[in-house]
Amino acid sequence: MSIGPFIVLIPFFIVALLDATMTARYARGQVLESKSAAGNPPVSVIVAAYNAQDTIAETVRSIVDCGLGLESEIIIVDDGSTDNTPRALRGLDDKRVLVVHEKHRGKWSALNKGVSLARHERVVMVDADTIVERGSVQLLASRLEGCDAVAGNLIVKSEGPLLVSIQAQEHIRISMYRRADMSVDTVSGAFAAFRNEILEKVPFNDSIVEDFEHTARMRKEGAKICYEPGARAHTSMPNTLREYLEQRVRWARGTFSEMGRMGMPLKGLARGYFISILDVSVVPLALIFGRWDALASLFLVEAFVQSYGAYKEGAGLSLGSVLFLPILVFLALMHLLLGLDATIKGYDSNDNLSPYL
Repeated sequence: MSIGPFIVLIPFFIVALLDATMTARYARGQVLESKSAAGNPPVSVIVAAYNAQDTIAETVRSIVDCGLGLESEIIIVDDGSTDNTPRALRGLDDKRVLVVHEKHRGKWSALNKGVSLARHERVVMVDADTIVERGSVQLLASRLEGCDAVAGNLIVKSEGPLLVSIQAQEHIRISMYRRADMSVDTVSGAFAAFRNEILEKVPFNDSIVEDFEHTARMRKEGAKICYEPGARAHTSMPNTLREYLEQRVRWARGTFSEMGRMGMPLKGLARGYFISILDVSVVPLALIFGRWDALASLFLVEAFVQSYGAYKEGAGLSLGSVLFLPILVFLALMHLLLGLDATIKGYDSNDNLSPYL
């Protein structure tokens, strides 16, 4: 009897085992549910905006309405927008809001400008297309007690085409891994808190992946980086294939470029690519060897894991959670292709990839 049909089960078994162990850690991590923020310490909220006419007003309103104390401040740095962003900002009526207009230099420069104006030790950064839930800014800032930087829990606004739903499911899985291990690879500037002193010591640099590059330098300085799953914000993601590819090409090429520049070994990425190869291989293996039982079993495992995560993360159950296996295969394939692209082409400053995407 041929052992081929049994050998083919190895990738299925490994993928299922990895997800099962992650889910077990994630379930245990639920005891770490966040407590409400202690008090309401003053916070400096910084929003870097560039051509954000459609989103900036709603973003700032969510910050104003989230329950900040009267001593807090909201610093909006308009990075030389060429659309109606300045006009949208004129309608903001809150004495805590400070709007600063700068020449267009890049997101890194706008963030540093905001830090230079911040009056408080606790600094929270919010992207111009991100909506924060009530109390989340204070909760995120309160976690700076004992931490130098804290990443918030980002939930993708799932309204839109299939591509947006795919990214929403991807972020649910990222949140699950973060809570399972209570660790953060990259502190996303879309919603994060920092001690002012670490930002003065480690300012943002001109990089197309400023979040990754900044996190790496903070770690070199010995900064303690934490995660606060209870501080939630809803962010926008690309809704066209072109924007999606531009963003992912920027992330991949920029990450490879910065790792090389900072002397970080690329072998640290090997585990992720190995898992992606396993994820991509399961469908063709099932087709070749007729192992529909293995494919169906893995489909059910992924549906359960993702649905459980979506429920716990407050993202709500959806068809995307149930159909996560094909989404997982797509994401794994994109991960491999973009990694290959970054390896071959690297990053060229003429690529003109915007960090605001």
